[in-house]
Amino acid sequence: MKEIEAIKKERLLYFLLILSIFIFSGCIGSNNGKNEVEWDDEILLAKECGMDRLRCCSDDPACFYGQTCCTDPSDNKRNYCANDCELGKEEAFCRKDEPRCNSGTACVDDFCLLCGGENQPCCEEDNKCGNDLLCYKDKCVKCGSAGNPCCGNTKACEHEDKIDYTHTECRSGVCVYCGNNGKVSCISEPYCLTGHLLNNDVCLKCGEANLPCCDKDDNGYECNEDKNLTCELGFCSKK
Repeated sequence: MKEIEAIKKERLLYFLLILSIFIFSGCIGSNNGKNEVEWDDEILLAKECGMDRLRCCSDDPACFYGQTCCTDPSDNKRNYCANDCELGKEEAFCRKDEPRCNSGTACVDDFCLLCGGENQPCCEEDNKCGNDLLCYKDKCVKCGSAGNPCCGNTKACEHEDKIDYTHTECRSGVCVYCGNNGKVSCISEPYCLTGHLLNNDVCLKCGEANLPCCDKDDNGYECNEDKNLTCELGFCSKK
């Protein structure tokens, strides 16, 4: 009997120890402990409104920390919370009348954003882009890059002299990739780069396993011999 009572007491002590650890750890993780979540973080997690640069809340207060609810003069359904509602400055709503934004910024989707730098919107002033950039599709870009306008100097595109996958050429005033991997053929020779086959003005990969054989000459085709491939019925396969 004494052994049974000792076992019961041991189990009781073990249970009380586990319970005390659980309660103690719960206190540490509570909002009254040192590791508590900041109350403003709790608001941010609980709401998607009322904080700086977020939309205004529909209830009161519309904004926290004494901030003001700023409304778009061109659309009263759009708003955000800020320390002040001055129009026309960077990252603020555009004015309804001209000038819509302060100098150095441009109105994009009713917000004034920095302008004139690379991949930034074009400014509304006469000098729309700085640092030798061009205004193209309402953005300031470098000339010569694929998808951007061709440069006016002797080298129209930055990779036009490279005979690899980066090869570009100027077409209709824009630099485009050509000659490889499903892209259009180039205007001048080589129309397609090595390892590609011209088909309906498109350059397709060839010479590798299960791909079309590359043009060799007027009498035959070729495949990648380093990989022990041979041309059979117009496609490359293992010998």
